[in-house]
Amino acid sequence: MSTPYFFGIILTAAIVALQAQEQKSVSRAPQQQKQPPAKVTTVATAPTTSAPLTNAGPKEIMVKRAAIALDVVDREPRDTATAFPPEVRRLYCFSEIANGSGGEIQHRWYWNDDLLNSVSLPISADRYRTYSAKTIVPGMVGEWRVAIVDSKTEAVLRMVNFVVK
Repeated sequence: MSTPYFFGIILTAAIVALQAQEQKSVSRAPQQQKQPPAKVTTVATAPTTSAPLTNAGPKEIMVKRAAIALDVVDREPRDTATAFPPEVRRLYCFSEIANGSGGEIQHRWYWNDDLLNSVSLPISADRYRTYSAKTIVPGMVGEWRVAIVDSKTEAVLRMVNFVVK
């Protein structure tokens, strides 16, 4: 036998032996089946404070700005003041509301402690600007106020005082 042929036989035998050994180790190992991906579970934890748990509930309606004006243009008050001349014919109560989406406010116009008018104003967004108007009849001088009220709770959110003199 020639030497290269001899080495070829030995090399082939070695390869066959290695393959047999690999098959034995593979057959001993348990078959691993593909597992479906694990489901992610979220666990809520309680607060660590000792205070009782309460539902947060909806935010309260708030009046961010309020003013009495001679006009409202593009939902912004013009010529605001706290005192107006007796010749004034019409005044506007402007309100900017926060957290009011789906709620309703009222502008309650008072003259010398008498309720003259109540205007309901639905609120359709969390930040909302709205207004109402009141015609001032000649001779209606004196102390005025507009109560801005949450229609649902009847809470007075803001009081705007002014005078016609």
